[in-house]
Amino acid sequence: MISKKDPLNIKDQEQIQKAVEHAESLTNAEIAIVMATSSTPAAWVHAFWAILGWIFASMILWIQYLQAPSWNQGLVEILFWQTLGMAIGNGLAFLPWLKRKTLSQKIVAASLRREALAQFLLQGLAETRQHNGVLIYLSDMERAIEVIADKEAYLRMSESYWKKLVTDLCTVWRSSKGMEGVCARIEKLGEELSQVFPKTADDKNELTNEVLKRR
Repeated sequence: MISKKDPLNIKDQEQIQKAVEHAESLTNAEIAIVMATSSTPAAWVHAFWAILGWIFASMILWIQYLQAPSWNQGLVEILFWQTLGMAIGNGLAFLPWLKRKTLSQKIVAASLRREALAQFLLQGLAETRQHNGVLIYLSDMERAIEVIADKEAYLRMSESYWKKLVTDLCTVWRSSKGMEGVCARIEKLGEELSQVFPKTADDKNELTNEVLKRR
């Protein structure tokens, strides 16, 4: 499903597509890129911060009462300030960096893996002729990446290689290099895959090189 809020601009999309095309010009492996706005269910994060806002507003009211016992607030006024605190807390939860800080890394990792596996199957990477498809799944809100390799690609390269690839991609994405760093690493991936899956004369592009986007 196409996201209403596109995490990539046109320049980034074109740059990634060119990187994939360059990588696949060196190898008969298939590389697909999926960009998601978010992969982790975060409704509870909004509830958590809304409750914190309610508690904070209630504490402020209680402190004011202790400092001025004669201070008189009706039930409607108290509920208003508590509701305002909840609204502010819920609003803060929309800040990506705060949402990332709140989410458990275990939950993020599990959600990312689940969504990446789903996209791996949905986009046909498990159906390539040589079973050497590689999915690079980027999730914008979490600023996290998962890589899923089909069986032949996974077995030809070591497990440590795939783990390092994820680390490399995340590091450059979160750095000042941003998408340029990601693209450079994708091109290097093509060079590395060419060692075990060299380009052949009858090779056909089985999957799109465009960035696939989902909500």
